[in-house]
Amino acid sequence: MELIDYYRWCLRQLELKQWEAAEGRLLWLRHQLGPTDQDIADALAYALLMQGAYEQCIAVLTPVLYSPKRSFWIHHKYADAKRGLHQLRDAVKHYQQAVLDGSTSHLTIRNLLEVLFALDPREAIEELGRWQEPLQDEHIQGVTSAAMAVPGLDIARWLQERGLANSAIQRRLIEADVLTLNMRGLEEISASAKAHAMSEIEHHDEHQDGEQQRWLDAIHHRLKRLAVLVDQPSD
Repeated sequence: MELIDYYRWCLRQLELKQWEAAEGRLLWLRHQLGPTDQDIADALAYALLMQGAYEQCIAVLTPVLYSPKRSFWIHHKYADAKRGLHQLRDAVKHYQQAVLDGSTSHLTIRNLLEVLFALDPREAIEELGRWQEPLQDEHIQGVTSAAMAVPGLDIARWLQERGLANSAIQRRLIEADVLTLNMRGLEEISASAKAHAMSEIEHHDEHQDGEQQRWLDAIHHRLKRLAVLVDQPSD
């Protein structure tokens, strides 16, 4: 069997989540091809990450970390390992490098924002402010995933303010405004969500957007029954 066949076998084991089997053969391939083979380093790093072997992952990636031919996954996985070791500042630096290396994965964006948010929510918003708009699809997907994962609403509101919040984000914001009786925010988000739903019905899945509209109507009806949504006296 040729080395390329062994490598393909390892990739298949990774697909099957057979981490230890892939790790053993990839270590053998690394011995054969040397520590600067990027494909082997990338695959082996993945096998190690999935087993929580973060320090070993860093050791494997270090020889290829600044190779001019590297893919963005090298710094992404290095950052994942740093995150696993709770070295969050280092993780941020390498996620940012993965973005500069041309990351096309929403996971890079999501992980970067999650780590920044853990350090300080304001840093996550500052990072978003440095990105050129309009955002690419993978950026929007990554920001949305981060907004759903972090405990605060800062990223969700950032999306809402730019008309980028999907129905799940809007629902989370509405529920938060309901719990805090933030009437102004509730009315603004409800109006935005209804307008978005009507627009989407014209272009996409009518059933899915109809469900969103019915949910919004139900929230509105329940609030009125609870005498929460009533005409407010003018100032």
